[in-house]
Amino acid sequence: MTPATNLTLNAATLPDHPTRELHGIGEGRAAILETAGITSVRAVARRNATELAEILDVSAEFAEDILSQALEMTAGGSNRRR
Repeated sequence: MTPATNLTLNAATLPDHPTRELHGIGEGRAAILETAGITSVRAVARRNATELAEILDVSAEFAEDILSQALEMTAGGSNRRR
């Protein structure tokens, strides 16, 4: 690749990961997320912290941490819902 080559990566082109790869998400929370239709880190990144806190019945701070991890893993979470 030359320096002039400009590659743009977006979340859709990166590999996805199971929710259990997020720190704080074990089998139990992964099952809760799956029941809510959230089966991947990319799907977590599309949510907002309020939704995640309600779904998981956790604090806003914990939900923000989970969301932050998901956004980092998906290169900024360009598909995030507001």
